[in-house]
Amino acid sequence: EGAESLDAAPNDDSATANPLRIDSTINGRLGRAEDVDWFAIDAKKGEQFGLQVDSAALDFPADVVVAIVNDAGKKLIETDDFKASLDPSLRYTVPSDGRYFVMLQDRSRRGGADFVYRLHRISLRPDVTARVNAASLMVHAGKSQKLPVLVERIDGLTDELEVTVVDLPEGVTVAPQAVPAKTPA
Repeated sequence: EGAESLDAAPNDDSATANPLRIDSTINGRLGRAEDVDWFAIDAKKGEQFGLQVDSAALDFPADVVVAIVNDAGKKLIETDDFKASLDPSLRYTVPSDGRYFVMLQDRSRRGGADFVYRLHRISLRPDVTARVNAASLMVHAGKSQKLPVLVERIDGLTDELEVTVVDLPEGVTVAPQAVPAKTPA
């Protein structure tokens, strides 16, 4: 778990941006209408990191939008909601050495005492998730049953994998299934 800090005002533009270090969390507030909070990142070409904002998930009213801006002021990427969440999340690969800025604001430019957010900058580590789309599975004695498993590779994982099941009831077995290595994009 990384360091946590409060955003320090003023941080309303690139000149007053707070530093945002890898594996850290900034606890902040969009304290007034039109408020934009800025954070600075010094990064090297090819460096990868993730940004995750928590606000709606914590029952705050902010509809946070996050953007990455280069030193020349050009917006490189912007994201709002992520999948089923009202909070933004993104992964980014730095195109060249330099200073980059993270901008946070409310989608409708609102603000106030309860427009609180948590901004996380995370290192990206290859990982995997697996899930099934069935709440239960009926298997009759002496029979077999197929259960599709959705495997999602995260942040560059390309290794061959094996899917298996553990802690099954007595008499129930599952043959491990290979998931072939994935060619990097």
